[in-house]
Amino acid sequence: DLAAHTLQLLWGCLHLKNLQNVKEICSISKPFDVVYISYHEPFADKNFTKLQDHIRSTDSTLKLIWIRDVKGIFEAHKQGALIDE
Repeated sequence: DLAAHTLQLLWGCLHLKNLQNVKEICSISKPFDVVYISYHEPFADKNFTKLQDHIRSTDSTLKLIWIRDVKGIFEAHKQGALIDE
């Protein structure tokens, strides 16, 4: 019933106020390189340039790899994985 479900949600939200953040760092974020895959797409060059500009403006340490015109999405992903190693 809707009223009971709403009460459960409200009760859960009230308990969230008492949560505390963990003070100890357990993991470190590491950005991944970007693999751009295209297959005979008419705007692939334009889209790649837009992506390249965006990556350069946000994080110049990322590597951008372009896999183009590889037949089969599975084969294109495999090629991207091999290049990125």
